[in-house]
Amino acid sequence: MNRIYTEWLRRIKPYVSRSKGGISTAEGRAFERQRRALLSGLASAVGKVVSVGTTLITIPLTLNYLGPERFGLWMTISSVVAMLAFADLGIGNGLLNVISSAYGSDDVDAIREHISSAMIILSLISVMIFAAFWIANAYIDWPKVFNVHSPQAVQEAGPAVVAFMICFVLNIPAAIVQRVQLGLQLGFLANVWQAAGSVFSLVAVLISVKLRVSLPTLVFALAGMPLVAAFMNGVAFFFKFRRDLMPRISEATKSSAASIARTGVLFFIMQAVSSFTYSSDNVIIAHALGAAAVTVNAVPEKLFSFISVMIFMFLSPLWPAYGEAIARGDIPWVRKTLARSVRATLPISLLLSSFFLIFGRAIISRWIGHSVPIPFLLMLGMALWKIVEATSNAYSMLFNGANIVGFQIRIGVTSAITSVILKLVLIQYIGVSGPIFATLICCTIFAFVPSVAMGRRLLAEKSPKGGF
Repeated sequence: MNRIYTEWLRRIKPYVSRSKGGISTAEGRAFERQRRALLSGLASAVGKVVSVGTTLITIPLTLNYLGPERFGLWMTISSVVAMLAFADLGIGNGLLNVISSAYGSDDVDAIREHISSAMIILSLISVMIFAAFWIANAYIDWPKVFNVHSPQAVQEAGPAVVAFMICFVLNIPAAIVQRVQLGLQLGFLANVWQAAGSVFSLVAVLISVKLRVSLPTLVFALAGMPLVAAFMNGVAFFFKFRRDLMPRISEATKSSAASIARTGVLFFIMQAVSSFTYSSDNVIIAHALGAAAVTVNAVPEKLFSFISVMIFMFLSPLWPAYGEAIARGDIPWVRKTLARSVRATLPISLLLSSFFLIFGRAIISRWIGHSVPIPFLLMLGMALWKIVEATSNAYSMLFNGANIVGFQIRIGVTSAITSVILKLVLIQYIGVSGPIFATLICCTIFAFVPSVAMGRRLLAEKSPKGGF
């Protein structure tokens, strides 16, 4: 046993300490790339475990406190805000790509220009979004939009939306530090601070429930604390760790802003399409079946999201790694890493999905403290979808890092249009299970299959030089 432990330490030690050979050679850079991706994945695992643990505690706590309708209102508002994740116009992801490319060229001045330009753009976007929301808010009947009827839910609907939007718009510029860290392959720093934000949220929610605060205050407790952690991350990173990259108005340039915008607009379109495809379920269910029915979908959705979290935390560090490797012309590493990620993702997602399909409803009953009438058909749809989604994400990381965004937009638009139409149809026939099966069917046909074909074409490339 001691020999096995010693051998394991010998194999893992190089990945937790910087290579003595440095990064002056292609082999050294490839090893450092893998080392940072591994550290980011492990840090992400810790962060996600904390995040999932927070969710496991807060879901039954808030469901029992708020009741089905107010909890459904909360989940629906969260879905609406999630659908607005593209509201930064893709600047965050555009920044990640240009930074990973500049990092591949060892151009610190360009990195600083990109950060400064993006900070100004994101701050302006944040102000404009909130101004537009504030004007529109006066004319929107939120209780009618979310289909709530109890006096307390009707009273809290509008203020809860305002609370979510305040946190949302403040997070747009605050999230820039995370995109910078990801672009520099320092995702482990971002993940540690995300874990801290989850802990802050848990403490705030526990206090809020104890004090029996209103839903809007509970929103600030849950959504505001990660925002506090993001600001703390920014202060620590730009004022201590990398002062040379601190954003300054004087460093912003038109050329840098144009470069970010060109890349960002494509990501914006892709994010918008993706958000409407994957985040529309609760909105459609609330409108067709009532806010209380959202709980039936939202609770197992939270459980199955554990699979997405587990897979994504190890895949996401590959995005900037692909970008940096392509900038250096290290295509063989890209090809080998993509093949490995696909081979690892499929069996893991299949195993986890099968486990939740078999034991999921029993876990949920123990988790929230009482039985929720969750159809087996809904659980089956979520299990199958998570397998398709996880494997698709392995290809998406390469497409993102290689700036193959146009292709993703084309398959995304087709999937979005067909799935939303099919959701509206299937919900009439199979109820709450309809939306997830619509997503599964349309995204498999119009997104997953084309992604596999594109990935195989890229893997078959013969030339070790140049891009895709």
